[in-house]
Amino acid sequence: MRTRPKLILELDKPTAVKFLYDQPRAGEGPYGPWYAYTVESGGTEYIFFTAPQLHHLLQQLGVQKGTQVTLTRRAVEQTGKTDFYHTVTIGERTFSTKEEVPLEAAQAARAEMAPPPELSPDFFGLMGQCLQESLNAWKRLGIEFNSDNVQGIASTLFIQLCNRGFRRPVELGQEEAEQKG
Repeated sequence: MRTRPKLILELDKPTAVKFLYDQPRAGEGPYGPWYAYTVESGGTEYIFFTAPQLHHLLQQLGVQKGTQVTLTRRAVEQTGKTDFYHTVTIGERTFSTKEEVPLEAAQAARAEMAPPPELSPDFFGLMGQCLQESLNAWKRLGIEFNSDNVQGIASTLFIQLCNRGFRRPVELGQEEAEQKG
């Protein structure tokens, strides 16, 4: 069995991690239940032990294999005692183990973390559709344009679609489908 180092979060230092399995290992120890996630951070695989509160938050948010989040260990002073908690950041949203996550926020976070569809070999078709959309946009603008303008916008569309995980040909709009059919 492979031994991985433990990931220890430094106080107030955000740490980007990627979950390598859908579910953690779980057990019961002298201090109560524990959960061990296998994560990757900075190109190294770690075992990351969580308290029940952080595990509950991660489950609410729907972390699974391939999910990438930023974890931060925090502390707050309350009546002379230091209370530790964690935050989980997904995109622009940050969730805390100190607060219950509203259902709508958890659903939005799950949708944001959903893995992109499988890579399609039809990049040629996607680029052709981006060129067509760019040409249509220039025509609708009603200003003078040339092939460089069309190609520039098409390349930008193509890159943005790929960066956002869109991996299959763009569906034709109703008008275009009727024109072709």
